[in-house]
Amino acid sequence: MAHYSPEIYHERQRLWLCGQHAVNSLLQAEVYTKSDMDKIAETLNIRTDVEARSWLSYYINPHKSIIIGNYDVNVIIEALSEQGLETRWFDVRKDIRTDIQFTDRTLFGLILNTRTEFLCFPRHHWIAIKPIFGEETHTVYNLDSRLTRPKSFDNEEAVYSFLEKAIHHEGGQLLVVKIKQEHSGSDNELTDRHGSTTIDNH
Repeated sequence: MAHYSPEIYHERQRLWLCGQHAVNSLLQAEVYTKSDMDKIAETLNIRTDVEARSWLSYYINPHKSIIIGNYDVNVIIEALSEQGLETRWFDVRKDIRTDIQFTDRTLFGLILNTRTEFLCFPRHHWIAIKPIFGEETHTVYNLDSRLTRPKSFDNEEAVYSFLEKAIHHEGGQLLVVKIKQEHSGSDNELTDRHGSTTIDNH
């Protein structure tokens, strides 16, 4: 049966900062503040628009909304890249059970982008899905910032069913996050930097 765990780091929803919450929950620590994410968005805007000025890019920025956050995927990818992680979109033409293996310890986690409505306006919501590895077993957690607490899936089949419904029936998109190849031989160093991602008895 799925259970809640107070030992897992989980950020609750604030403003439209679900992108920030998803990144931090995946990293299992408060690595990025709103200011950090804003700076990444500003840097991306200046990098792609030579006419952009720093003060202007804060208010008119295609990578985020004013004040409330709502960061796009480019900000999320850049933040994860800074932490030694690489990302790719899941190809919906592939079999998710073959393409994504939760026993793969280079799989750092998943970030699901779903469609929701706010005051009758469509918007997108980012959700972190995190495998936590023990010595011999692993548990996959739903770290959706809208949940009051992190929630584990009953088993891998429950994770796949959840993702398939979100992707194939609700128009969601899935970002696969893995440890970069050059870091794959040093999982302990990466784990220490991101806070403990190895929890016994789960």
